[in-house]
Amino acid sequence: MRNKLLSVLAIVLMFFSCKKDGGKARIIVNVKSSSAKSNVYISILSDQTRIYPGKDTLSAISNAGGQLSFSVIPGKTYYLYHYTGDGQVIDPTIGSFIKVGVFTSQQEINNWPVQTPPATVGGDHYQDVNMDGAINKDDRVLAVTAPAAGKTLSVDFPLITR
Repeated sequence: MRNKLLSVLAIVLMFFSCKKDGGKARIIVNVKSSSAKSNVYISILSDQTRIYPGKDTLSAISNAGGQLSFSVIPGKTYYLYHYTGDGQVIDPTIGSFIKVGVFTSQQEINNWPVQTPPATVGGDHYQDVNMDGAINKDDRVLAVTAPAAGKTLSVDFPLITR
């Protein structure tokens, strides 16, 4: 009888913990910049292989305090990106490129946007985030993993003037 009761309790606990995970999480972005922190346009990209503007991208503009907020799926990795029309880029000590594969031939390199540093066979294949035909400092992102359901993650997003 006791084992049966423990089994039922375990199933009930699993049910409620799974149900709780179905909620949303929140990522708060704190823009850190030597110039203006308000009205900074930040996108959050949800999939490293399909990040072109559209259904996989959410965007927001920072408030007067340099903050913006995104409601996200718990535990998922997201990529924060700054549109560089204002002359600022993400700090290269923090930002990175989105790796989408490895170059397997010179022909593949020739058919991909130019990368800085130059691509090599066997080298990393990066995403052209801003779709300008070149992979450079303007394509850096900040990778973050969303917290658990109902939780909030606060992330500093450092920008420098290029």
